[in-house]
Amino acid sequence: TGRESGEEKIWNFTDAFLKNRRTGFYPLSRLLSAGQDPIYLLGALAASLRILALVRQAADDGKLKKAAAGLSPFVVRKNVELARQTDAEKIRQLFSDLIRADVGLKTSRLPPPLPLVELVLKKTPV
Repeated sequence: TGRESGEEKIWNFTDAFLKNRRTGFYPLSRLLSAGQDPIYLLGALAASLRILALVRQAADDGKLKKAAAGLSPFVVRKNVELARQTDAEKIRQLFSDLIRADVGLKTSRLPPPLPLVELVLKKTPV
């Protein structure tokens, strides 16, 4: 809605991407149309992916309470649910794809925001 802050909209994008990468396209297109910087959006996506990886690993190791100590309870809850649905290999693949998009954005291999759009629209193995 128009009352959401920029940060809330960014988290809508990152949450959608992490649940199912292609569902992140619509929120991404809205953010880009509003003038958000592609490198900033990629950084927000990287931060969300790091939190997901942390929660996933901590849950696997039985150390979730300790790992979650510095995070908001809301962030922990939503990432615990997502971590249950996301295996470690998918997280590794997302990091790899994110790095490729980061290099693409920062080296001007393709004009911004194309590497970020490619990241979101990439077909993933079933």
